[in-house]
Amino acid sequence: MKTQTTLTFKILCAVLLTASLVYCFWYPFAYAINYSKISVTGSTQSGPLMEPTIYFIIFTLSAAGFGIAFFILFIKLIRSFSSSLIFDKTNSRRLLWMGICMIGIGVCQTAMVISQVLTAKAEVLLDGYEITYYPALDLKCILFGLGILVMNEILRLATSIKEDQDLTI
Repeated sequence: MKTQTTLTFKILCAVLLTASLVYCFWYPFAYAINYSKISVTGSTQSGPLMEPTIYFIIFTLSAAGFGIAFFILFIKLIRSFSSSLIFDKTNSRRLLWMGICMIGIGVCQTAMVISQVLTAKAEVLLDGYEITYYPALDLKCILFGLGILVMNEILRLATSIKEDQDLTI
């Protein structure tokens, strides 16, 4: 029974890691590549309509950095769990930083969209039209990060209870 549980756990972790890699890494870079290829048909401009601004590049690289840090911490956490070190202060710190990384990814993705809209407003001028955008946070990553922070608090309290129990025995 233990090998089946371990195999199921590994399969679920592999699926979660693959889905997270696709979402956190492929999406910002694919969007940045497509963003730089936009051109106006029938205009006198010869190049792309909007070049990625330095802010967009900074936010994309920041999101990638947060994603890399998240996955390194995720792999370390899974290795710790597989070696039966669940209630440990190190795991609590890893979960804390994983939550912060996910919130950082959400903020960076929102900032990327806002920088694109501001660049479009500055470069696209159409008579009688106005580009409007109502900024909203990327709530998926931010809510996921907040969920991780809640799990961190639960694990931190469970770890302190376990340490108190170990001292009484």
